[in-house]
Amino acid sequence: MPRRAMIVYNPASGSRNAQADLAEARQDLMRRGWSIDLEATRAAGDAGRLARAAADADLDAVMIAGGDGTLNEAANALVGAGGQRTALGVLPCGTANVWARQLRMPVSYRAVPEAARLMADASVRAIDVGQVTVNIGTAHETTRRFLLWSGLGLDAFVTRSVEPRPPSFRRWGVVGYGLAALRAATRFRGVRATIDLDDRRLRARIMLIVVCNAELYASYFHLAPGARLDDGWLDVSVFHGHTLLQALGHLARLVLRRNAGDPRSATYRARRLRVTARARCDVHVDAEPIGAVPAEYVVVPGALRVLVPDTAPPELFTHGPIEGRR
Repeated sequence: MPRRAMIVYNPASGSRNAQADLAEARQDLMRRGWSIDLEATRAAGDAGRLARAAADADLDAVMIAGGDGTLNEAANALVGAGGQRTALGVLPCGTANVWARQLRMPVSYRAVPEAARLMADASVRAIDVGQVTVNIGTAHETTRRFLLWSGLGLDAFVTRSVEPRPPSFRRWGVVGYGLAALRAATRFRGVRATIDLDDRRLRARIMLIVVCNAELYASYFHLAPGARLDDGWLDVSVFHGHTLLQALGHLARLVLRRNAGDPRSATYRARRLRVTARARCDVHVDAEPIGAVPAEYVVVPGALRVLVPDTAPPELFTHGPIEGRR
C-alpha cells in the first residue's frame, strides 16, 4: 500500500521554475512509493486548513513547499489536530528556509526536487513546539505555536514594520529583507522589561529576547547551540541595550560567535516564561508578527511529528525516531 501525502505549495514562494520543480518532486516521490495530492494555498489560513484536512484523512505526511511562515501555519494546525499520525515535511522554496537549513537540507537552486528525494526516505520524529500567548488580558489575546523561535523586541518590531514586504524587496530575497530590516531598526529603542523564567525573575532594559526551540536563528546564527528539538526545554537569549549601535554590537558578536560570556547578553533554559514591559514590545513567531506583550511561553513536549532526513545533525535530538526510514 503506498504511503500517502499532500504537498501544499504557496504560489507566492519560490522561483519561476516552481511549478516544474513541484511536478518533478511529485514524480520522484511517486516513484519511491508515495501517493501524492498537490494543493495550492490561495488565501490566508489555507495552509492550516489543508494540513488539518490531511490529518483528518490520516495521511502519512503533509509536505510544505513554501517558506517558514507557511510551514508554521501548517504546524499549528497539525498540533491542534491532536493525536494524529500525520508528519510535517518541508520542500524549501521560501526566502530564508530556516527550518530546512536547520535540517541541513538543500535550499539553493533546484532545492525542491532534491528535498523531495530526502523526504521520501526520511524518518519520523516527535519534537517539542513552543507555545506563546500574547496580548494577555485584552480582547486580542492570541495563542500561537512555533517550530523555530519567537522574538520579542527588535526583531519583532522589524518584522511588523516590513511585513508584508513590497514586491521590490521580495524580488531581492534575503538582501531586500535585510535592507528593509536595517531601515526599520533605526527607529527602535530598547524597552524596560520584567522576565519571569520558571521561578526566576529578571528586570532589564532589553533590545531583544529570543525564545528558541531550535538551534539556528535567522538562517545563519547558531544562537542556541545547546538547543534540542525534543528535550522539553526552551532556550532563552536576552540581549540588553537601548540603541541601534548596541544592537549592531550584539549582531557583530553573533557573527563572530563571541557572544558567550558577554555581560550584555545572557542565555537561560526554561519550561515557562512570562514577559511584561513598560512600553509596547512586539512579538513574532517564526518571522510572523502576532501581537505584543504581556506574553507567556510554555514548551509543549513531543507535540508534533516531523519528517527528518538523513542530512539532519544527530545532536539536534535527545531521542531516536518513532518510525524508521519511510
